[in-house]
Amino acid sequence: MAVLSDTFSCPAITDVCATPSLVCLPHEGDAARMFCDADGGSANAPGAVLSADCDRYREIVIGVADVVTDYYYDVGSGALVAVVRELASVGTRSCLGGPPTFVRPSCPIAVRLCG
Repeated sequence: MAVLSDTFSCPAITDVCATPSLVCLPHEGDAARMFCDADGGSANAPGAVLSADCDRYREIVIGVADVVTDYYYDVGSGALVAVVRELASVGTRSCLGGPPTFVRPSCPIAVRLCG
């Protein structure tokens, strides 16, 4: 099996939020509201929703079947920095949006986002 890259050339993060077919969570608090609020919360969660602190980023991981989408937020501002998607069945990982060059951080084991 090929080793997947952790360094990406990314389209602008604003392009991510302009794509209607992609869930855009521009602020870290949006993920908690989307997946944890009592008014829909876990019913909105498509699968596993996890969180991890990764140096200067907070990673929100959304996993559905063989697709994992990682949202990276700036720890200080809570703003969305990058979105990386992995398709396990075909062994690919790509940056959907972020800075021109984004290095995916090595994160500790994630915990469930919603208690």
